[in-house]
Amino acid sequence: MKNNNHSDDHISNLSRFLAHGFFFIAITSNLIPALTTISATLQWVGIGDDIVKVINSKTEEAKHERVEVIATAYSSTPDQTDSTPFITAANTHVRDGIVATNFLKMYTKIQIPSLYGEKIFTVEDRMNRRYTDVIPPRIDLWMEGRYQARKFGIKKLEIIVLK
Repeated sequence: MKNNNHSDDHISNLSRFLAHGFFFIAITSNLIPALTTISATLQWVGIGDDIVKVINSKTEEAKHERVEVIATAYSSTPDQTDSTPFITAANTHVRDGIVATNFLKMYTKIQIPSLYGEKIFTVEDRMNRRYTDVIPPRIDLWMEGRYQARKFGIKKLEIIVLK
């Protein structure tokens, strides 16, 4: 940035942006921003003779979709699955972090922040077809035992579909 009489005011304004969870890239008119492929709400701010591109720090989150779902749980017993209770629809062995759902593509990654923070789950199984095209959509989390699955119950919650 060029120094001028107003630079302290501009730095103060920029500090306010940073305090509210933004980061910035300083550019000049002859420079192409490196982050042109990011799809986010951008704001251009003039600071002296320079232009600053202010990008909300939640840009990564903007790439993800939040969806309200009904969540249940299942375990590996034939009455809750099919004749191969330890094999998913993706032909993998069940394990912690597996999700069954019909509304997302196989291998889609999701998070359930209200219950599991930033833990990532992967869609590798399908639910009974009666749960296709229901609103709100359903997800079924794999649990190691029947007791754990029943204890989980039925929950209405928000998931983040990672893109």
